[in-house]
Amino acid sequence: MAATLLHNPELASFAWEIRAAEARALQASLPANPEIGLGMENFGGSGQLSGFDGMEATFSISQIFVPGEKIRTRARLASLDRELSVFDYETTRVNILTDVTTQFVQTLRAQRRITLAERAHELARQVFDVVTKRVHAGDLSPIEQGRSKITVSTTDLALKQAHRTLKVARIQLAAFWSSTSPTFDVAQGNLDQVAATLPSAEAIAQVISQNPDIARWAVEMSKHKTALELAQLATVPDITVEGGLRHFNDIDAPAFVVGFALPLPLFDRNQGGRLEATYNASKAYHDRRAAETRVRSVLAAGYEALSASHTAVLTLRDDILPNARSTFVATKKAFQEGKIGYLDILDAQRTLIHLEADYLDALTTFHTAASEVERLIAQPLDNVLLSQSQEQLP
Repeated sequence: MAATLLHNPELASFAWEIRAAEARALQASLPANPEIGLGMENFGGSGQLSGFDGMEATFSISQIFVPGEKIRTRARLASLDRELSVFDYETTRVNILTDVTTQFVQTLRAQRRITLAERAHELARQVFDVVTKRVHAGDLSPIEQGRSKITVSTTDLALKQAHRTLKVARIQLAAFWSSTSPTFDVAQGNLDQVAATLPSAEAIAQVISQNPDIARWAVEMSKHKTALELAQLATVPDITVEGGLRHFNDIDAPAFVVGFALPLPLFDRNQGGRLEATYNASKAYHDRRAAETRVRSVLAAGYEALSASHTAVLTLRDDILPNARSTFVATKKAFQEGKIGYLDILDAQRTLIHLEADYLDALTTFHTAASEVERLIAQPLDNVLLSQSQEQLP
């Protein structure tokens, strides 16, 4: 996760987007620059105005004065855009960390798959050795030896495929921190670490407001309210003040000139802008409700998947797998003693391998579902479980 936060290119681009939003907020608070002007009049005409004797030259500086409320509202709107950029970054950060967690789980799964494939291959070889001895002793048909050999070859192929799957998983994991090839040998983690209990659905639902997709809407609503205020302030005119020096050639003397300009708001020319801001605010209200509904719906489905996989993990780990392992050991011993046939040991072997694989799949599903729920609530499940336990204390 640390490597991803430091080197992920998508997160790096968001950092620059936030800086760009900060620059826009700064720009919105700055006044306009003054303008310089030079004008010449009363020259090149006829009679007394011929030539340049009667020319008047004016040098002036003008400045537009925007009402302070306009500037403050414009700056506040840009600042809210900057806050939304931070929420966009936070959403992307949480999503990427969830994805890297999921890929890390997949890498652990691929490593565990190799262990299972090696065990299946070894079991197949052990059964093949027993079958071979019994064939040589005349207790079994050579056909059974051939069938056992096929199982050995099949498990060997599965082992090779497991190695290839792990190679791809390691490359995909390293890509999160912008590495073209993994520099680690083994991903260290314990998929079997599963809490005995889960926080309740109600406790998880109470912290849904921390989801950045929901938390951002308080700022989003403020932004649309501010945009409406700015649209309403558009009717307040900006004043232009001008001052300068005029030189009269005919008397060879200067004089000061001062002026100002004020737009006449005879007609309302911003009806469309105010209507757009009003409609956008109404749209934001419904978008907020839709976002909350969507997140809560996804959270409910995610919690059901988490709860189901948690039950599957505990049942397989504490009940089914111990019975399957003891059954296989007893079946293998009975087969070695010639009390049961080859199909019985083969069935016990396949059952154990399949249950081990089912257990690994259940663990993978559980940890993936847990990371998805943690993405939706923007905090670890352990924190929710701890808070729930503290609330239940007398």
